[in-house]
Amino acid sequence: ILFLAAHGHSLSVLTALILCLTNTTSCSILIMEKISISEAARQLGIHRTTLHRWIEEGVVPEPVAENIAGARLRYWTKADFAKVKKYKRENYWGQGKKRKGNKKARSQKN
Repeated sequence: ILFLAAHGHSLSVLTALILCLTNTTSCSILIMEKISISEAARQLGIHRTTLHRWIEEGVVPEPVAENIAGARLRYWTKADFAKVKKYKRENYWGQGKKRKGNKKARSQKN
């Protein structure tokens, strides 16, 4: 830690290092990018309930559930989130089940 401080590393790097040395669960959170359901919904531009419905229907991979400090966190890894993005790109165009027909048929009409 002294070596990092002597070479101008910020306090957050030092804090992260101390956290990694004292708490292995938190260290894994810092190393692997995890995307929560709420964050995934923001990135995809859809509502959280849409993602929950897709999970219940089994059309996207179920997020990993992990208990950290008494809180249950559900998240996707980058690889699983890529599958969620692919499903959205191929099957969702913004109006849910209200729309009739498929995407290609509508685009050919216009």
